[in-house]
Amino acid sequence: MLTTVMDARRSVHDAERHDTPTEPPALDEFGLLRYRGEWVALSSSEERMLRPLLDGWGRVVHTRVLAESVWPGRTTRSTSLHTLAHRLRRRLRPLGLTVETIRARGFLMEPVRRDDVTDTSTDLTSPTADLAGGSYEGPS
Repeated sequence: MLTTVMDARRSVHDAERHDTPTEPPALDEFGLLRYRGEWVALSSSEERMLRPLLDGWGRVVHTRVLAESVWPGRTTRSTSLHTLAHRLRRRLRPLGLTVETIRARGFLMEPVRRDDVTDTSTDLTSPTADLAGGSYEGPS
């Protein structure tokens, strides 16, 4: 989901207005992200991407900063970072967190807005599971 800077600012403002906890999640030395009494385990790549997002909680973190954090000293394609962000979103969703893409700027980590919360119990292994905004209809 692409978000404009104004949408990102609005979502942070909305989160504050709706009394959403502004305390950032905590990442421990074992790669466990803890938030509101829940936790998820992260891969090493997800953990390296998440650290700058936590340091910049509620603010846009530039794409170059994240790429350097995940792949230090290497040149990477932007699709690699977007793929990792997609995996991270799926991992964070059960905690009520998301990573928004801010077009041509970077990424923003924040609590999921209440109006965006949906059932997270969807079986993602099902061939009919929602795939990137569309659904699988099977062979035609």
